[in-house]
Amino acid sequence: MKIDETTKSLQKIELDILKEFIRVCDLLNLNYFLIGGSLIGAVRHEGFIPWDDDIDVCMLRDDYEIFLKKGQKYLDKKLFIQTYKTDKNYSNCFAKIRNSETTFMEESVKDVQMNHGIFIDIFPIDNLYSINKIKAKMIHYALYQNYFLNSENLFKKSFAYLSKIFYRNKTKLELCQKLEKMHTLANDKNKDKVVNYCGSWGVKKESHCRDDFSDYQLVDFENIKVKIPIGYDRILKDTYGDYMKLPPEEKRVSHHYTEVIDVNKSYINYFCL
Repeated sequence: MKIDETTKSLQKIELDILKEFIRVCDLLNLNYFLIGGSLIGAVRHEGFIPWDDDIDVCMLRDDYEIFLKKGQKYLDKKLFIQTYKTDKNYSNCFAKIRNSETTFMEESVKDVQMNHGIFIDIFPIDNLYSINKIKAKMIHYALYQNYFLNSENLFKKSFAYLSKIFYRNKTKLELCQKLEKMHTLANDKNKDKVVNYCGSWGVKKESHCRDDFSDYQLVDFENIKVKIPIGYDRILKDTYGDYMKLPPEEKRVSHHYTEVIDVNKSYINYFCL
């Protein structure tokens, strides 16, 4: 499969961000693991899935919090750790590291005044807990109400209206704090299962045995060595089934819908257009 030059340039910048993230993790003695499509890429392709347009890593909650607290001062100055606490218009309960000298503007948030640099995702891993799914969904819809209110799906649009009314007096910061509190409720308990609550697949496919994250192994990813969970095979089978089988050719596409990708110009320039 031939990969276009934009994707190649995008992947190069993401790989540079990953290298810098790994350097800081090593400096702070913190652990991390590739996850999601990046984990498939490492195992199946020894690098990016050729058509993939992002990098996903995860950290157990304690290491994740230390990285958020201490990591910024050690990172290259053009890199920015984006969370709902560091960027007031950012609405996710997981972090991104953005290259502020570039642009990756997704359609769903193109009008949001926040950092839109090319990024890697960092997901926190928490203990699995029976959270109130309806409440969690309400908060999620309230955070992304503009997106869901424009949906052609009548159920999603109706749910977004209800969420908007129910949480009309709450700021994005307060909503993110509520959701994160729900995610971390069981972290002081001994649990056999952990979960990436912020992942795309939800609890059903992204809850795994704690032992699968008890250690790591180093594997090749493009031109560097990266950490993957010791239980990567079970993790990937739980989430994707036969992950070594390539998808049909028509599904070999990136999953982000982007308004602008610019590897040479900062997102700030696009706010001025």
